[in-house]
Amino acid sequence: MQNDEEIEEVVDVAEVVIEENIIRTRAIRKLIFLVGFTGIMLIMATYAWFSTQRNVSLSNLEGTVNVAEGLEISLDAQYWSQGIDFSEYTDQNDLKKLYGTTEHNIIPTEMLPVSTTGKSGTGDTIGGNELIMYRGENVDSIKLSNIQATSKTVEDPLDNQYPGYYAIDFFLRNSSREEGEEVLQLNTDSSLMLKAGGIYTTGLQNTVRVGFALYNSTTPIAASVSEQSTILGAMTGDSVTIKDVAIWEPNAKDHVDYIVINNNKITWKAADKLGYIADQTNGKYTATERIPTYALMSTAVGQEYTDIYKWDGSVTGLEKQITLQTDKLDGTYKIAGGVQNLISVNSAETALYENNPSGEVTTFKIPKNQICRIRMYVWLEGQDVDCTNYASHGGGIIVDVGLTKGETEGTGGSTETGPYIPSGFSEVAGTSLATGYTIQDSTENQYVWVEVPQTAEVYPTAGLDITTFTDEEYTAIENDLHTYTSVYRNGTSYTDTYYSDEQTGLTSTQYTELKQKMLKSVYQNGGFYVGKYETGIMDSYRDYGEEYDTVHPIAETAVVQENAYPYNWVTCSQAQSLASGMESGEYTSSLMFGVQWDLMLKYLETKGATVEELNEDSTSWGNVYNNTYTISNANVKYNVVDPNTWLITEWLPATSYTHNEEDITILTTGASSQFSKQNIYNIAGNMAEWTLEYSSDTSGPCASRGGNCNGNGYGSPATYRYGNGTTFSYPSIGFRPSLY
Repeated sequence: MQNDEEIEEVVDVAEVVIEENIIRTRAIRKLIFLVGFTGIMLIMATYAWFSTQRNVSLSNLEGTVNVAEGLEISLDAQYWSQGIDFSEYTDQNDLKKLYGTTEHNIIPTEMLPVSTTGKSGTGDTIGGNELIMYRGENVDSIKLSNIQATSKTVEDPLDNQYPGYYAIDFFLRNSSREEGEEVLQLNTDSSLMLKAGGIYTTGLQNTVRVGFALYNSTTPIAASVSEQSTILGAMTGDSVTIKDVAIWEPNAKDHVDYIVINNNKITWKAADKLGYIADQTNGKYTATERIPTYALMSTAVGQEYTDIYKWDGSVTGLEKQITLQTDKLDGTYKIAGGVQNLISVNSAETALYENNPSGEVTTFKIPKNQICRIRMYVWLEGQDVDCTNYASHGGGIIVDVGLTKGETEGTGGSTETGPYIPSGFSEVAGTSLATGYTIQDSTENQYVWVEVPQTAEVYPTAGLDITTFTDEEYTAIENDLHTYTSVYRNGTSYTDTYYSDEQTGLTSTQYTELKQKMLKSVYQNGGFYVGKYETGIMDSYRDYGEEYDTVHPIAETAVVQENAYPYNWVTCSQAQSLASGMESGEYTSSLMFGVQWDLMLKYLETKGATVEELNEDSTSWGNVYNNTYTISNANVKYNVVDPNTWLITEWLPATSYTHNEEDITILTTGASSQFSKQNIYNIAGNMAEWTLEYSSDTSGPCASRGGNCNGNGYGSPATYRYGNGTTFSYPSIGFRPSLY
């Protein structure tokens, strides 16, 4: 388990700037990686991107590097510091050799379009020493021949083997105290745009790729804090090869009108067309759609293509380029959606579809407590649809690459918040923020987003600029959320505080850490997820009669799915154990804290539910004994229980079931939409639900919330609280997990 200090260690911003005679300096929170590529002039070519005509000229490299605690950076594995200044390199040739005896960095005199998938293969990248790029000759806009791999030893830009891209080594010293790996991320200040005076209607800003190649050899920090020869010996040389590659594609949803009108020539795979393109009939992309790129690989060498846009899988040497596709934030060129995990080129194609995704991406990770070598590439991707002859007009480009680690994906630095999708989860088709945004894990357990706006109205005391998260700031956040949801607290003495290990199965330290993690996630992300349904069991039900204070086993697999038997007869601590064991990707699952339950009710209020039906009388939308309702669904099962014995007699299919007042009826999960609001089912009835709230009553410290089948809708509405003992279980008390 990582401690909080390690999780919050951040390599915040690596900024690569291509512009003329300008040294940009920015005070960005954790890491500034500012590399200035100056003096870019774009010259129109005779043909499209693979032409041997000169497209881009450039000169000196300038910039600075600043890093904060937890990570240091070096260009030569000798001088480790919080800052590196490139402005001393007035001659860019000095950047070619920053360590050793040979020129290892690629600093071109001209930047020309190239193409690569970055994947492993004969002659390709992973397993080799260099990320291999390919160039060819385009003699007619969609025809390509004389394809060759580039070579850093070729100096003539008119030679097809001339690199025409940047490749610069840097070394990262990651001072995490634990062993293992952690995901490298882009922060929200990352962007790619044209320099002042550039022509944005050309599409040049959409053709650039930034790649990171991680080498397979590392050195423990303790063994080589300042031993340059030891570090270089371990990380350079022919035996050191690339372990993994991540490629970033900025501005992925942005295509200029000229490109859309004149370069809409792609022949799609059926899955790609379904996964990306709204126009299924014609297969034409629009100016605001993400589309994949099919790039060149080693098997393209020696091939001649009559159509370089035939991306239907029938052409040897073209393969999907696995990239992190990001979009620009409105009004800026910074990435939208918050912090993003870099993904490996080894991710499956099916995990990357914008619509109907399947599979799971492989994240790009760096080692902890190690020094690692990363090679950063910046190139113009020739197979990008925007990389046309028309796009060769323009000015310089500015690439800001913000690197961070340990942040919650979808947060950090941006005021734009919203539902993230944890690794291993996917969006449920047909859901939306308007009706209840829903995701599901690999086994189809489903969760609904509960929005908590990141506004001054919600956080009048804490404010909107918390970055350090001290104990005092956590208290301010919690108090503000109590104020925001005060109508659902009703002056209660219930609190989210630790009582005993037996209450929730957590120690005092674990309870505090879990609550702070929840508060931080809610604050940064603007919400959290709750189970769409009460937790259930698919193939059996639990029947333990009147043994209310007997701790029963919890061997059955818990699910959050429709038509499951409610998982009842559990104590609060058992419920927390089950909830925390649910699939959660890189996030955390647990029972809801009391403030989360209140926030869920407040969210429903913002979506049109009335305070009265949430806080005073939930009869009309709850499976409670005083509500009359009818269900006609053979997939739903019901059981009318004997209130004296609570023995389950027989579960029957609800082909035509009418519930009469005074009947105590347990229903399977998701029985009817009449029991849901915003896609969240049964918080007003069926099962009361254990939470991590403390009742402030030592005789019954464990708090359950919401309506239940044994109560009435006005006596125990959706906001209802009740306390029971640490060993207490009951047939009408269940639970549901939350994700944050």
